[in-house]
Amino acid sequence: MTKTEEKTYLALWAFAKAPMILSGDIQFIGNVNETDSIANMLNTSMVMQVNQDKLGHQCQEVENLNGTGMNDTLGYYSSLNRNKTDNQLYYALLIVNWYDENLTVNTKFDLKAAGISLTPYDNCEMMDLWTGKKSTGMGGMTEFPTANLAKHDHLAFKIICSPF
Repeated sequence: MTKTEEKTYLALWAFAKAPMILSGDIQFIGNVNETDSIANMLNTSMVMQVNQDKLGHQCQEVENLNGTGMNDTLGYYSSLNRNKTDNQLYYALLIVNWYDENLTVNTKFDLKAAGISLTPYDNCEMMDLWTGKKSTGMGGMTEFPTANLAKHDHLAFKIICSPF
């Protein structure tokens, strides 16, 4: 597997809430300070928190609700989670490029139709689970930065929506 595919594999594992069993020589998982190393990926607490969530809700595949006919090779997976520090509920959303080529455009995804927001007018905060970068959007059709998403790569977000 490529480094990109390893990272996607780990994200899928985390969202599936599957137990992790590592086998092999631990010397070869790399250094936690190397961004592309397995050790760094395992040490990314925001992604690991999705897996270790006490609610235990495995992700479910969400229908492609972008309605554009573009980026139909994307897979969408969401799970309900509880924040460890303040017990706030949030959704984790995983978007996977299953296509064997890089994507060329951003995708739109309907958070309300997917059950992530209550109304299309909700204010939603989205945080990239790998980088911690935050963005905001509305609870209806929301654009996600999939342009130039490499083949078999993914995006992972923590999403909290509120009506005010």
